Amino acid sequence: MVPRVLAGGLSTEEILNRMQPVQDSIQKILDLAMSIEARALDLYQRAADRQPDKDGQVIQQQTVDEERSHLVQLCRLLEQVS
Repeated sequence: MVPRVLAGGLSTEEILNRMQPVQDSIQKILDLAMSIEARALDLYQRAADRQPDKDGQVIQQQTVDEERSHLVQLCRLLEQVS
């Protein structure tokens, strides 16, 4: 089963629609992936900031850090293909 909304807050359909015009370029695909990761990072950071429980904040912050590492990896890939 495909989830209706992905981590970045966009639906699967919205992601696929955004990908249609960019599938011909690795750089454009990486740009889209970075945009999705940035949205996810923002979403998780806001959740961490609102988390009243200290342990919950730690867990949410780990997710934020993972998303940040995804952005760094994508940035490195973009530099390699540019």
